[in-house]
Amino acid sequence: VPVRLSTAPALLPSHTLSWYLNGELLDNSATQFVLEDLPRGTYTLFATVTNLGTQESTNSDTVTFYVRQPSVLSPQYPKK
Repeated sequence: VPVRLSTAPALLPSHTLSWYLNGELLDNSATQFVLEDLPRGTYTLFATVTNLGTQESTNSDTVTFYVRQPSVLSPQYPKK
């Protein structure tokens, strides 16, 4: 699942970026990355930007997405 955050204005050196997947802190502070190998299910994702000087933080909107993995029984797969 590709993830990307645009900020305006740009992040400053005194800002930190944190990502939360289903409420759990991810070990990633990049503005774009890929979530790999997610099992089937419903997920929520949001980012938090914290100003280290003032300790103020701002959250992005929460995005909900669903991972569905195709079934080998699906008619879209030809028989072997």
